[in-house]
Amino acid sequence: MRDVYDVAVIGGGPAGLYASRFAALGASETLLVEKKERIDGPTVCGEFIPSLGELRKLLPRCEGLMEMYRSISSATLANRTRYVRVHGPSNKQYNFRFEGLVLNKGVFNKTLATAAENAGVELHTATTAKGFTREDCMKLSLRRTNVKAITRANVIIAADGFPSGMVRAGRLDHHYVSSDLALCMNALMTGVKSEEDVVEMYLGNHVAPGGYAWIIPKGGGIANVGLGVRPSRLTPSFSIRYYMRSFLSKHPVASRKFSSAKVVSFSAKVVPVGGQVKRVYADRMMLAGDAAGLVVPINGSGIPTAAMSGRIAGTIASGVAQNTRDIADYQCAITKELSQEIDRGLVYRKAADLFMGSDDLFEIVLSLIGTGNVAKVVKCESGVLACLSRLLLLVRLGKSTIYG
Repeated sequence: MRDVYDVAVIGGGPAGLYASRFAALGASETLLVEKKERIDGPTVCGEFIPSLGELRKLLPRCEGLMEMYRSISSATLANRTRYVRVHGPSNKQYNFRFEGLVLNKGVFNKTLATAAENAGVELHTATTAKGFTREDCMKLSLRRTNVKAITRANVIIAADGFPSGMVRAGRLDHHYVSSDLALCMNALMTGVKSEEDVVEMYLGNHVAPGGYAWIIPKGGGIANVGLGVRPSRLTPSFSIRYYMRSFLSKHPVASRKFSSAKVVSFSAKVVPVGGQVKRVYADRMMLAGDAAGLVVPINGSGIPTAAMSGRIAGTIASGVAQNTRDIADYQCAITKELSQEIDRGLVYRKAADLFMGSDDLFEIVLSLIGTGNVAKVVKCESGVLACLSRLLLLVRLGKSTIYG
Protein backbone atom coordinates (compact mmCIF):
# COMPACT_ATOMS: atom_id res chain seq x y z
CA MET A 1 0.00 0.00 0.00
CA ARG A 2 1.29 3.45 -0.94
CA ASP A 3 1.75 6.33 1.47
CA VAL A 4 -0.32 8.72 -0.65
CA TYR A 5 -3.04 8.30 -3.30
CA ASP A 6 -4.87 10.78 -5.44
CA VAL A 7 -8.22 9.13 -4.67
CA ALA A 8 -9.24 6.60 -2.01
CA VAL A 9 -12.57 4.81 -2.41
CA ILE A 10 -14.22 3.11 0.55
CA GLY A 11 -16.58 0.27 -0.35
CA GLY A 12 -16.45 -2.41 -3.04
CA GLY A 13 -20.05 -2.48 -4.25
CA PRO A 14 -21.17 -1.07 -7.62
CA ALA A 15 -20.76 2.54 -6.44
CA GLY A 16 -17.19 2.03 -5.21
CA LEU A 17 -16.16 -0.19 -8.10
CA TYR A 18 -17.33 2.35 -10.66
CA ALA A 19 -15.89 5.26 -8.69
CA SER A 20 -12.44 3.70 -8.42
CA ARG A 21 -12.35 2.66 -12.07
CA PHE A 22 -13.29 6.09 -13.41
CA ALA A 23 -10.88 7.80 -11.04
CA ALA A 24 -8.09 5.58 -12.36
CA LEU A 25 -9.16 6.19 -15.96
CA GLY A 26 -8.65 9.86 -15.18
CA ALA A 27 -4.96 9.12 -14.53
CA SER A 28 -5.29 9.22 -10.75
CA GLU A 29 -3.47 6.87 -8.37
CA THR A 30 -6.51 5.15 -6.86
CA LEU A 31 -7.02 2.94 -3.81
CA LEU A 32 -10.15 0.84 -3.26
CA VAL A 33 -10.78 -0.87 0.08
CA GLU A 34 -13.58 -3.36 0.82
CA LYS A 35 -14.30 -4.89 4.22
CA LYS A 36 -15.43 -8.25 2.82
CA GLU A 37 -12.81 -10.88 2.09
CA ARG A 38 -14.11 -11.35 -1.46
CA ILE A 39 -15.57 -8.85 -3.90
CA ASP A 40 -17.74 -11.62 -5.34
CA GLY A 41 -18.96 -12.78 -1.94
CA PRO A 42 -22.64 -13.03 -0.91
CA THR A 43 -24.65 -9.84 -1.34
CA VAL A 44 -27.74 -8.51 0.43
CA CYS A 45 -29.81 -7.70 -2.61
CA GLY A 46 -32.75 -8.75 -4.76
CA GLU A 47 -30.32 -8.49 -7.72
CA PHE A 48 -32.96 -6.99 -10.03
CA ILE A 49 -32.35 -4.06 -12.38
CA PRO A 50 -34.47 -2.61 -15.21
CA SER A 51 -33.52 -3.37 -18.79
CA LEU A 52 -31.51 -0.68 -20.57
CA GLY A 53 -34.63 0.54 -22.36
CA GLU A 54 -36.60 0.83 -19.12
CA LEU A 55 -33.73 2.54 -17.30
CA ARG A 56 -33.40 5.13 -20.04
CA LYS A 57 -37.03 6.06 -19.36
CA LEU A 58 -36.39 6.23 -15.62
CA LEU A 59 -33.12 8.20 -15.83
CA PRO A 60 -33.40 10.16 -19.10
CA ARG A 61 -30.68 12.66 -18.17
CA CYS A 62 -28.18 10.10 -16.91
CA GLU A 63 -25.08 9.59 -19.03
CA GLY A 64 -23.13 6.36 -19.23
CA LEU A 65 -25.99 3.90 -18.83
CA MET A 66 -24.77 1.79 -21.73
CA GLU A 67 -21.44 1.31 -19.94
CA MET A 68 -23.13 -0.58 -17.10
CA TYR A 69 -24.95 -2.94 -19.44
CA ARG A 70 -21.73 -3.72 -21.30
CA SER A 71 -20.55 -5.28 -18.03
CA ILE A 72 -23.42 -7.78 -18.08
CA SER A 73 -22.44 -11.11 -19.65
CA SER A 74 -23.96 -14.58 -19.71
CA ALA A 75 -22.10 -15.33 -16.46
CA THR A 76 -23.38 -12.12 -14.86
CA LEU A 77 -26.99 -12.52 -15.98
CA ALA A 78 -29.18 -15.04 -14.15
CA ASN A 79 -32.54 -14.32 -15.79
CA ARG A 80 -34.57 -11.93 -17.93
CA THR A 81 -38.06 -10.93 -16.84
CA ARG A 82 -40.82 -9.28 -18.84
CA TYR A 83 -43.60 -8.44 -16.39
CA VAL A 84 -44.31 -7.14 -12.90
CA ARG A 85 -47.33 -8.35 -10.94
CA VAL A 86 -48.45 -6.28 -7.97
CA HIS A 87 -50.73 -7.98 -5.43
CA GLY A 88 -52.86 -5.55 -3.42
CA PRO A 89 -53.71 -6.16 0.26
CA SER A 90 -56.72 -8.31 -0.77
CA ASN A 91 -54.59 -9.96 -3.49
CA LYS A 92 -56.22 -8.16 -6.40
CA GLN A 93 -53.60 -8.23 -9.15
CA TYR A 94 -52.15 -5.41 -11.24
CA ASN A 95 -50.06 -6.77 -14.11
CA PHE A 96 -47.93 -4.68 -16.43
CA ARG A 97 -45.03 -4.99 -18.83
CA PHE A 98 -41.65 -4.10 -17.37
CA GLU A 99 -38.53 -5.70 -18.78
CA GLY A 100 -35.82 -6.45 -16.29
CA LEU A 101 -32.60 -8.32 -15.66
CA VAL A 102 -31.83 -10.47 -12.63
CA LEU A 103 -28.10 -10.48 -11.92
CA ASN A 104 -25.66 -12.82 -10.29
CA LYS A 105 -24.49 -9.80 -8.35
CA GLY A 106 -21.37 -11.41 -6.94
CA VAL A 107 -20.20 -12.20 -10.47
CA PHE A 108 -21.25 -8.71 -11.58
CA ASN A 109 -19.15 -7.15 -8.81
CA LYS A 110 -16.18 -9.35 -9.75
CA THR A 111 -16.48 -8.21 -13.37
CA LEU A 112 -16.47 -4.58 -12.26
CA ALA A 113 -13.49 -5.24 -9.96
CA THR A 114 -11.49 -6.77 -12.82
CA ALA A 115 -12.23 -3.74 -14.99
CA ALA A 116 -11.16 -1.45 -12.14
CA GLU A 117 -7.88 -3.29 -11.59
CA ASN A 118 -7.20 -3.28 -15.34
CA ALA A 119 -7.60 0.50 -15.22
CA GLY A 120 -4.92 0.66 -12.51
CA VAL A 121 -6.91 0.55 -9.26
CA GLU A 122 -5.11 -0.91 -6.23
CA LEU A 123 -7.70 -3.12 -4.54
CA HIS A 124 -7.49 -4.34 -0.95
CA THR A 125 -10.20 -6.65 0.43
CA ALA A 126 -10.72 -7.65 4.08
CA THR A 127 -9.78 -4.05 4.87
CA THR A 128 -11.90 -1.72 6.99
CA ALA A 129 -11.71 2.06 7.00
CA LYS A 130 -11.85 3.16 10.63
CA GLY A 131 -11.92 6.91 10.08
CA PHE A 132 -9.98 9.87 8.79
CA THR A 133 -8.60 13.24 9.74
CA ARG A 134 -8.20 16.29 7.54
CA GLU A 135 -4.63 17.48 7.24
CA ASP A 136 -2.77 18.60 4.11
CA CYS A 137 -4.25 15.40 2.68
CA MET A 138 -7.00 13.20 4.07
CA LYS A 139 -5.30 10.90 6.59
CA LEU A 140 -7.11 7.57 6.40
CA SER A 141 -6.98 4.94 9.16
CA LEU A 142 -7.37 1.34 7.96
CA ARG A 143 -7.41 -2.07 9.59
CA ARG A 144 -6.62 -5.36 7.86
CA THR A 145 -6.71 -8.58 9.91
CA ASN A 146 -6.14 -6.65 13.15
CA VAL A 147 -3.18 -4.78 11.62
CA LYS A 148 -3.49 -1.02 11.55
CA ALA A 149 -2.37 1.01 8.55
CA ILE A 150 -2.32 4.69 7.70
CA THR A 151 -2.45 6.16 4.21
CA ARG A 152 -3.33 9.51 2.71
CA ALA A 153 -5.43 10.68 -0.20
CA ASN A 154 -6.30 13.97 -1.80
CA VAL A 155 -9.95 12.92 -2.12
CA ILE A 156 -12.04 10.22 -0.39
CA ILE A 157 -15.16 8.72 -1.96
CA ALA A 158 -17.47 7.17 0.64
CA ALA A 159 -19.26 4.29 -1.10
CA ASP A 160 -19.58 2.11 1.98
CA GLY A 161 -23.34 1.70 1.98
CA PHE A 162 -25.79 2.62 4.70
CA PRO A 163 -25.18 3.42 7.45
CA SER A 164 -21.87 4.80 6.23
CA GLY A 165 -18.93 4.76 8.59
CA MET A 166 -17.28 7.47 6.50
CA VAL A 167 -20.34 9.72 6.74
CA ARG A 168 -20.34 9.19 10.51
CA ALA A 169 -16.59 9.92 10.72
CA GLY A 170 -17.10 13.09 8.68
CA ARG A 171 -19.99 14.14 10.95
CA LEU A 172 -22.24 14.71 7.98
CA ASP A 173 -26.01 14.86 8.47
CA HIS A 174 -28.15 12.52 6.37
CA HIS A 175 -31.39 14.20 7.69
CA TYR A 176 -33.25 10.88 7.94
CA VAL A 177 -35.89 10.06 10.55
CA SER A 178 -37.02 6.53 11.43
CA SER A 179 -39.69 6.46 8.71
CA ASP A 180 -36.97 7.09 6.11
CA LEU A 181 -35.42 3.67 6.70
CA ALA A 182 -36.47 0.23 5.47
CA LEU A 183 -35.31 -3.01 7.06
CA CYS A 184 -34.97 -5.61 4.32
CA MET A 185 -34.59 -9.38 4.50
CA ASN A 186 -33.91 -11.61 1.51
CA ALA A 187 -33.77 -15.39 1.15
CA LEU A 188 -32.13 -17.14 -1.78
CA MET A 189 -34.39 -20.15 -2.35
CA THR A 190 -34.53 -23.21 -4.59
CA GLY A 191 -37.61 -25.11 -5.70
CA VAL A 192 -39.78 -21.98 -5.96
CA LYS A 193 -42.86 -22.47 -8.16
CA SER A 194 -42.99 -19.03 -9.72
CA GLU A 195 -43.38 -17.76 -13.27
CA GLU A 196 -39.84 -17.17 -14.43
CA ASP A 197 -40.55 -14.04 -16.45
CA VAL A 198 -42.63 -12.30 -13.75
CA VAL A 199 -41.39 -10.26 -10.79
CA GLU A 200 -44.02 -10.26 -8.05
CA MET A 201 -44.69 -7.61 -5.39
CA TYR A 202 -47.06 -8.17 -2.46
CA LEU A 203 -48.56 -5.27 -0.50
CA GLY A 204 -50.44 -4.96 2.78
CA ASN A 205 -49.85 -4.32 6.47
CA HIS A 206 -50.28 -8.05 7.12
CA VAL A 207 -47.49 -8.74 4.60
CA ALA A 208 -44.90 -5.96 4.99
CA PRO A 209 -45.91 -2.83 6.94
CA GLY A 210 -44.77 0.27 5.08
CA GLY A 211 -43.12 -1.74 2.31
CA TYR A 212 -43.66 -4.83 0.21
CA ALA A 213 -42.64 -8.45 -0.25
CA TRP A 214 -41.08 -9.78 -3.44
CA ILE A 215 -40.40 -12.88 -5.49
CA ILE A 216 -37.65 -12.30 -8.06
CA PRO A 217 -37.04 -15.40 -10.22
CA LYS A 218 -33.45 -16.25 -11.13
CA GLY A 219 -34.36 -19.21 -13.35
CA GLY A 220 -34.53 -22.95 -12.76
CA GLY A 221 -36.76 -22.59 -9.69
CA ILE A 222 -34.22 -20.37 -7.94
CA ALA A 223 -35.53 -17.05 -6.65
CA ASN A 224 -34.77 -14.15 -4.35
CA VAL A 225 -37.67 -13.99 -1.90
CA GLY A 226 -37.87 -11.26 0.67
CA LEU A 227 -39.54 -8.20 2.05
CA GLY A 228 -38.86 -4.71 3.25
CA VAL A 229 -40.63 -3.18 6.23
CA ARG A 230 -40.35 0.18 7.91
CA PRO A 231 -39.02 -0.16 11.47
CA SER A 232 -41.22 2.79 12.44
CA ARG A 233 -44.27 0.57 11.71
CA LEU A 234 -43.10 -2.53 13.58
CA THR A 235 -44.18 -3.45 17.09
CA PRO A 236 -42.15 -5.48 19.60
CA SER A 237 -44.47 -8.45 19.05
CA PHE A 238 -44.06 -8.50 15.27
CA SER A 239 -40.49 -8.41 13.98
CA ILE A 240 -39.31 -8.62 10.40
CA ARG A 241 -38.61 -12.31 10.99
CA TYR A 242 -42.27 -12.78 11.92
CA TYR A 243 -43.40 -11.21 8.64
CA MET A 244 -40.85 -13.21 6.65
CA ARG A 245 -42.00 -16.51 8.20
CA SER A 246 -45.62 -15.55 7.68
CA PHE A 247 -45.06 -14.65 4.03
CA LEU A 248 -43.30 -17.94 3.34
CA SER A 249 -45.75 -20.19 5.18
CA LYS A 250 -49.13 -18.45 5.48
CA HIS A 251 -49.69 -15.99 2.62
CA PRO A 252 -52.77 -17.26 0.72
CA VAL A 253 -51.12 -16.78 -2.69
CA ALA A 254 -47.36 -16.70 -2.19
CA SER A 255 -46.98 -19.58 0.26
CA ARG A 256 -48.21 -22.08 -2.35
CA LYS A 257 -45.14 -21.24 -4.42
CA PHE A 258 -42.86 -22.31 -1.54
CA SER A 259 -44.43 -25.68 -0.71
CA SER A 260 -41.36 -27.56 -2.00
CA ALA A 261 -38.82 -24.74 -1.68
CA LYS A 262 -35.68 -24.67 0.43
CA VAL A 263 -33.77 -21.71 1.80
CA VAL A 264 -30.13 -21.54 0.71
CA SER A 265 -29.21 -18.38 2.61
CA PHE A 266 -30.69 -15.42 4.47
CA SER A 267 -29.39 -11.85 4.43
CA ALA A 268 -30.61 -8.53 5.80
CA LYS A 269 -29.73 -4.86 5.68
CA VAL A 270 -31.11 -1.36 6.23
CA VAL A 271 -31.93 0.63 3.10
CA PRO A 272 -32.36 4.43 3.13
CA VAL A 273 -35.67 5.43 1.52
CA GLY A 274 -35.63 9.06 2.61
CA GLY A 275 -34.22 10.46 -0.60
CA GLN A 276 -30.85 11.90 -1.49
CA VAL A 277 -28.86 13.48 1.32
CA LYS A 278 -28.93 17.27 1.15
CA ARG A 279 -25.22 17.59 0.46
CA VAL A 280 -23.33 14.81 -1.31
CA TYR A 281 -19.88 16.28 -0.73
CA ALA A 282 -17.75 17.92 1.93
CA ASP A 283 -14.17 19.13 2.07
CA ARG A 284 -12.22 16.57 -0.09
CA MET A 285 -14.97 13.96 0.35
CA MET A 286 -17.83 12.67 -1.81
CA LEU A 287 -20.71 10.33 -1.04
CA ALA A 288 -21.91 7.76 -3.59
CA GLY A 289 -24.60 5.09 -3.73
CA ASP A 290 -26.51 4.24 -0.55
CA ALA A 291 -24.13 6.41 1.50
CA ALA A 292 -25.60 9.39 -0.37
CA GLY A 293 -29.17 8.11 -0.12
CA LEU A 294 -29.26 7.47 -3.86
CA VAL A 295 -31.94 4.80 -3.66
CA VAL A 296 -35.31 5.21 -5.41
CA PRO A 297 -37.55 5.57 -2.31
CA ILE A 298 -40.75 4.10 -3.77
CA ASN A 299 -39.25 0.77 -4.82
CA GLY A 300 -35.83 0.50 -3.13
CA SER A 301 -33.91 0.25 -6.41
CA GLY A 302 -30.27 1.10 -5.82
CA ILE A 303 -27.90 -0.73 -8.19
CA PRO A 304 -28.17 1.58 -11.24
CA THR A 305 -28.11 4.79 -9.19
CA ALA A 306 -25.13 3.48 -7.20
CA ALA A 307 -23.18 2.65 -10.35
CA MET A 308 -23.97 5.96 -12.04
CA SER A 309 -23.15 8.03 -8.94
CA GLY A 310 -19.86 6.11 -8.72
CA ARG A 311 -19.03 6.96 -12.33
CA ILE A 312 -19.71 10.65 -11.66
CA ALA A 313 -17.80 10.65 -8.37
CA GLY A 314 -14.72 8.93 -9.79
CA THR A 315 -14.54 11.21 -12.80
CA ILE A 316 -14.85 14.41 -10.76
CA ALA A 317 -12.61 13.17 -7.91
CA SER A 318 -9.82 12.59 -10.39
CA GLY A 319 -10.18 16.15 -11.61
CA VAL A 320 -10.26 17.50 -8.04
CA ALA A 321 -7.09 15.59 -7.16
CA GLN A 322 -5.37 17.12 -10.19
CA ASN A 323 -6.75 20.62 -9.53
CA THR A 324 -8.78 20.72 -12.75
CA ARG A 325 -12.25 20.39 -11.15
CA ASP A 326 -14.06 21.82 -8.15
CA ILE A 327 -15.53 19.30 -5.72
CA ALA A 328 -18.83 21.20 -5.78
CA ASP A 329 -19.19 20.03 -9.39
CA TYR A 330 -20.22 16.68 -7.96
CA GLN A 331 -23.38 18.10 -6.38
CA CYS A 332 -24.29 19.75 -9.68
CA ALA A 333 -23.72 16.57 -11.69
CA ILE A 334 -25.77 14.41 -9.31
CA THR A 335 -28.57 16.98 -9.39
CA LYS A 336 -28.54 16.99 -13.19
CA GLU A 337 -28.46 13.23 -13.74
CA LEU A 338 -30.19 11.60 -10.75
CA SER A 339 -31.89 13.93 -8.26
CA GLN A 340 -35.18 14.54 -10.05
CA GLU A 341 -36.07 10.86 -10.17
CA ILE A 342 -34.98 10.28 -6.56
CA ASP A 343 -37.11 13.25 -5.47
CA ARG A 344 -40.13 11.96 -7.41
CA GLY A 345 -39.75 8.57 -5.76
CA LEU A 346 -39.75 10.26 -2.35
CA VAL A 347 -42.99 12.10 -3.15
CA TYR A 348 -44.60 8.82 -4.21
CA ARG A 349 -43.33 7.07 -1.08
CA LYS A 350 -44.72 9.76 1.22
CA ALA A 351 -48.06 9.62 -0.58
CA ALA A 352 -48.13 5.85 -0.26
CA ASP A 353 -47.35 6.17 3.46
CA LEU A 354 -50.63 8.00 3.99
CA PHE A 355 -52.65 5.42 2.09
CA MET A 356 -50.88 2.31 3.39
CA GLY A 357 -51.93 2.88 6.98
CA SER A 358 -55.22 1.16 6.17
CA ASP A 359 -55.32 -1.89 3.90
CA ASP A 360 -58.95 -1.15 2.98
CA LEU A 361 -58.13 2.43 1.98
CA PHE A 362 -55.01 1.34 0.12
CA GLU A 363 -56.97 -1.23 -1.89
CA ILE A 364 -59.50 1.46 -2.85
CA VAL A 365 -56.73 3.80 -3.93
CA LEU A 366 -55.05 1.12 -6.05
CA SER A 367 -58.38 0.35 -7.75
CA LEU A 368 -59.07 4.02 -8.42
CA ILE A 369 -55.72 4.87 -9.96
CA GLY A 370 -55.74 1.65 -12.01
CA THR A 371 -53.05 -0.59 -13.43
CA GLY A 372 -51.50 2.09 -15.63
CA ASN A 373 -50.85 4.43 -12.71
CA VAL A 374 -49.77 1.60 -10.42
CA ALA A 375 -47.15 0.79 -13.06
CA LYS A 376 -46.02 4.42 -13.23
CA VAL A 377 -45.59 4.59 -9.46
CA VAL A 378 -43.67 1.31 -9.25
CA LYS A 379 -41.44 2.40 -12.14
CA CYS A 380 -41.17 5.93 -10.65
CA GLU A 381 -42.39 7.51 -13.87
CA SER A 382 -43.97 10.96 -14.00
CA GLY A 383 -47.65 11.68 -14.62
CA VAL A 384 -49.29 10.44 -11.41
CA LEU A 385 -48.85 13.41 -9.08
CA ALA A 386 -52.14 15.14 -9.97
CA CYS A 387 -54.12 11.97 -9.32
CA LEU A 388 -52.31 11.28 -6.04
CA SER A 389 -52.67 14.90 -4.91
CA ARG A 390 -56.45 14.71 -5.29
CA LEU A 391 -56.61 11.47 -3.37
CA LEU A 392 -54.34 12.88 -0.65
CA LEU A 393 -56.58 15.93 -0.28
CA LEU A 394 -59.60 13.72 0.22
CA VAL A 395 -57.77 11.62 2.81
CA ARG A 396 -56.64 14.71 4.72
CA LEU A 397 -60.17 16.07 4.70
CA GLY A 398 -61.27 12.84 6.32
CA LYS A 399 -63.59 11.70 3.57
CA SER A 400 -65.10 8.30 4.22
CA THR A 401 -65.93 7.82 0.54
CA ILE A 402 -63.56 8.51 -2.37
CA TYR A 403 -65.23 9.49 -5.59
CA GLY A 404 -63.72 8.77 -9.02
